[in-house]
Amino acid sequence: MSLIGEGTLFQTAARRLTGEGFAPLVVIITEPLRFIVLEQLEDNGLQAAPVSIAPEPRNTGPAVAAALPWMASVGPDRAMQIAPSDHASEDDEGFRKCVWSAAQAACDYVVEFGITLTHAETGYGWLRFGEVADPEANAPQDLPDFVENPKPRLPMR
Repeated sequence: MSLIGEGTLFQTAARRLTGEGFAPLVVIITEPLRFIVLEQLEDNGLQAAPVSIAPEPRNTGPAVAAALPWMASVGPDRAMQIAPSDHASEDDEGFRKCVWSAAQAACDYVVEFGITLTHAETGYGWLRFGEVADPEANAPQDLPDFVENPKPRLPMR
């Protein structure tokens, strides 16, 4: 089902993360989604290398851990971008420019992408900027804290 642009959120995310300068996608999925994901990649002329099957959904951390051995095998000088399959962007070219800027910083740092909060959300964590950070800046900056899935009573600060 198409929600934003042409294709599913997964297909648009996959297209956004492929092309010149990008390594092949590494897709980590659960068994029930295997054929759907492979079909959606094929429908867009995309290939993932490799596609790994997770025994059950366990969120981002275990999926990243599963991708690390492959990442190490392709070279220690590469940056790895971790993106949920349902992320969206209204400006694909701007997003890709941010990825390139982040890749340069990733030589020395872990780089996180985020959006500006409008309210506290207990289903997701958020990045907390330092006192001198500029959330509107178009460049990497220090983030002293990541708030992981806050409890419902914790207000947004």
